[in-house]
Amino acid sequence: MADQDAKRAIKRLLEIWKDKELTDETKKGVPALLESFGRNDKTLVAIDAIDGLGELGPAGASGVLAILDHSLKAKDPSVDIYGSCLRALKKLADTKPNTMKSIQDLLKHSKDDIVGKAADALGGYKEAPGKVRRELLEELIKGTEGTCAKAKDAKNSNDVRKWNIIQSGVMNSVNALSGQKFKDVQEARTWFNEHKKDKSWDK
Repeated sequence: MADQDAKRAIKRLLEIWKDKELTDETKKGVPALLESFGRNDKTLVAIDAIDGLGELGPAGASGVLAILDHSLKAKDPSVDIYGSCLRALKKLADTKPNTMKSIQDLLKHSKDDIVGKAADALGGYKEAPGKVRRELLEELIKGTEGTCAKAKDAKNSNDVRKWNIIQSGVMNSVNALSGQKFKDVQEARTWFNEHKKDKSWDK
């Protein structure tokens, strides 16, 4: 299928999904079809499909995760593809345990750019239930506080470089999940230790 034909097909699939007059039975194949387009070797087609999955709500999460996993197993993962997947996951903010764990696991990835984009994706959960936000905030702090602390010493060049790459995503999400405004992860850790048992997380 030519690129333009594929892009038109993706657009049509989204129209079908959003058409309130069509039955769920008619729509049920849309996520799988978008996932198949998302595995396309043509980057622009794949990105359109991934963005489309990001508009499906929870039904789109498994497709995005499958494309993300496929992308990261490549010898040289495409930043355009895994970046699009993580942006879609941020938008979806799907609270199924498997989805959240998949994002959290990427905080340990060897590629710093992936860590930063995964950290940023967690900020999409800022409107999630308190228990979800508390869990994600704790994992984000735990996964990045060591790098943040070591990066304060210029001698730790690897940590300085990593922190420069992940800092924006980490701090955006730490602040989004906590509803606070911290200058670094250490400050967030201190606050979290004092407030992690607050009843406000149960709302």
